[in-house]
Amino acid sequence: AGVDEFLLWDAAVSYSRDALAPTAGLPALGLTTKLPTDTPGPVRLAVSEVAPKAERTGAQPLPGLPPNELGGIPVVMHHMIRADRVGEYDQTPREFRAELELLWRKGYAPIGMGDLIGGRVDVPRGLTPVVMTFDDSTSFQLALDEDGKVRPGTAVGIMLEFAKTHPGYEPAGTFYVNRDPFAAGSRSDELLRWLVDHGFELGNHTHDHIPLHELSDAEVQRQLVEGAEVIEQAVPGYRIESFSLPLGMSPRNEKLAVRGSSGGRSYGPYGVALIGANPSPSPFSRAFRPEAIPRIRTSHAGWKGEADFAFSYWFRELDRVPGSRFVSDGDPDTISIPDGASGQLQPRYRARAR
Repeated sequence: AGVDEFLLWDAAVSYSRDALAPTAGLPALGLTTKLPTDTPGPVRLAVSEVAPKAERTGAQPLPGLPPNELGGIPVVMHHMIRADRVGEYDQTPREFRAELELLWRKGYAPIGMGDLIGGRVDVPRGLTPVVMTFDDSTSFQLALDEDGKVRPGTAVGIMLEFAKTHPGYEPAGTFYVNRDPFAAGSRSDELLRWLVDHGFELGNHTHDHIPLHELSDAEVQRQLVEGAEVIEQAVPGYRIESFSLPLGMSPRNEKLAVRGSSGGRSYGPYGVALIGANPSPSPFSRAFRPEAIPRIRTSHAGWKGEADFAFSYWFRELDRVPGSRFVSDGDPDTISIPDGASGQLQPRYRARAR
């Protein structure tokens, strides 16, 4: 089988830690996240881990793990889902299906970025939320046929099909849109409304997808205002809760990524999605910074050459240290925290802690 058979690695190859650039996964965005000195190198996985059996259709709570709603939440960054996979961040449909299967088997339930930012984490007891994000609003993420039905090979189509064979799976995620969303022309507004009507979330990705560090403060704000208008004209009254930095580049005045105004129109406050590179702190934790939310890159052929610490690395780490991940108590109105961890909780959430 070729590389399209694998989501994260080639099971026939052994990899060494020495091949990895030690800071390859850290974004040039002022993050202070450092990798631990004892970070393990990649390990050879059994074939069953690479190609899970089709009959495994039940998301299972983590055995023996108590609720821990101060743990980390992975936010996964997707781009195009296309068979020819032309870009570094792209996946084939087969790889995306395998990613959904892996997340399902390992007890992750999808939510949107707004749920994370607002602390609206509502997943079954024993499961871990995972935020699914999609940048650039391409036709490979969502397309409708002449009858208004979702094309099956798109990201949304694959998630809908996955839900049919995995009882209890509820597709969710955030789509960061630019001008002409999903390259749908006159139907772009229809597609944006379809996403909102079906429980997905929309986020700002600017109007023209220009790296913001190249622009003046005035132009940064114009890009964000016009990006918001693309969404608001299609879905009047829609509340945009987050913004994804084009190409991961912050404006020189970083506060303008959070809020600003142009031409009498304002935007924000936004949570800001970065381009890397580790699980996000819990929204209930003092460590959570909505203006700098790290995301984990999807990967399809990891640990090669300059390979960075992407999906394969971080989900292996979450397996290795399961106590580090957010585990839901099943009650969205309470926050279950480990003994002795009350000092890590944001003060505004203390009344909900138990």
